[in-house]
Amino acid sequence: LLHDLAKPLCFSVYDGVGHFYGHQGKSADLAEQILKRLHYSNDFSQLVVTLIRWHSAEFDGTARSVKKWLHKLGESTLRYLFQVQRADVMGKDPNYWYEAREIDQLEQLLEQIIREGQCFQIKQLAVNGNDMQQLGIQQGRMVGKTLEYLLDLVIQEKVPNQKQVLLDTAKEYLVSQTASNSEN
Repeated sequence: LLHDLAKPLCFSVYDGVGHFYGHQGKSADLAEQILKRLHYSNDFSQLVVTLIRWHSAEFDGTARSVKKWLHKLGESTLRYLFQVQRADVMGKDPNYWYEAREIDQLEQLLEQIIREGQCFQIKQLAVNGNDMQQLGIQQGRMVGKTLEYLLDLVIQEKVPNQKQVLLDTAKEYLVSQTASNSEN
């Protein structure tokens, strides 16, 4: 109900075509105020605001994009997001209903990722903070930064989620970070 609330506030015309740039964020902000005024719980309000903020999120139809959004939103919220996107599509001109089939395909990818236990969270990595500390990383922030870097590579399917590969990649990353910091 609230996901396009700010469209009138964001309307602009470019090359004779109407656009609503930034309406997602402004709609989320307005919805947050409304839900607070109506005394909805913080958990419910936060879920609704998150769904509104990302209701126009784009996926490229790959497992990588689904895993990226799983990492960002979590499984439950991503499932709700697909429901919101499907409802949004079905509320449009029937010429856009083909997009609902694309959402069906994304949901199938989501199911496959979950069923196969594919990695999309730090806790699913084959390495952990202790492994990073054994490599010589002492700062908590750098441990987290390194694990996020490794997770991003795994999600992008640039490296496999295998302990030795991740340890070697972490070592290379640390060398590059040390060199970068010494230049500054």
